[in-house]
Amino acid sequence: MKKIITIMVLLALYFFSCKPDGQSNAPVQSRKNKNLAAELLQLEKNRNNAINTLDSNRLKEMVTSDFVLTTVYGELKNVRDIFTNLQASYLVGSTEKHYTKSTQVNIYNSGKLAILRGIYTIEKHEKNGVVVFNARYTDTYAKINGFWLLVASHQSRLKRRNVHVD
Repeated sequence: MKKIITIMVLLALYFFSCKPDGQSNAPVQSRKNKNLAAELLQLEKNRNNAINTLDSNRLKEMVTSDFVLTTVYGELKNVRDIFTNLQASYLVGSTEKHYTKSTQVNIYNSGKLAILRGIYTIEKHEKNGVVVFNARYTDTYAKINGFWLLVASHQSRLKRRNVHVD
């Protein structure tokens, strides 16, 4: 019995240590993957700029038609929902700035799929001061018709509290 358990544990360790075909490690290994990672990080910055400037047309060009954001509150939102909420907060005098940092890029399927993970920060400027909200995020990009498009995004709240600055 001990022998069977040992073999099963060794097999499980082997399968969990195998990488999917075409996946790169956190420090991107090849020059091609480094260039691809830089391109994807620039797309993340462009996406945040589109959100920060309420440029819905530019954002729609960066995401697939069935894109869904899973928020820290467990809501599923598409691009239209995101902008409706942002525009409503801007109309009442609040502003938001969106940032990503500490991003790790993993590339799969011979450069046709990429997953970016990191920390997402939102600064909400409201009448009572500034609220800084931090979350983990995972963005999934797919290369479709020669363009990188955001397929799905997920945010989950970090354990620490939001920071209030007056």
